[in-house]
Amino acid sequence: MIHYLGMCGHYFDRIVVVGPSASEYSRLLSSKVDQQIIERLLSHIQLLLYIRKIGAEDLLVFRQKRPPCEFHFEDHMREVGLDPESMLADELVNQLTSKAGNCSYSS
Repeated sequence: MIHYLGMCGHYFDRIVVVGPSASEYSRLLSSKVDQQIIERLLSHIQLLLYIRKIGAEDLLVFRQKRPPCEFHFEDHMREVGLDPESMLADELVNQLTSKAGNCSYSS
């Protein structure tokens, strides 16, 4: 990601990125903290400190993706040509792969 940051900076005033949310950090820290969680947090901190060090901090805008619409998901499925009645994972995957081209899925 950092490699592309420099290239994007030549073309854009700001770069919007998605990072872990405050609620995700809170969830991680409220659970049993193990070595893997500590390493994950440290890697995020190291990345943020590196971004600050190279002066790219002002280029980045952190945003969270909106959660999927839970009220109208069936309408949204129909909009992209999926059948909401077939909510089984295998059937949904088969529908998606058939729309993607010559892909196949076997469970």
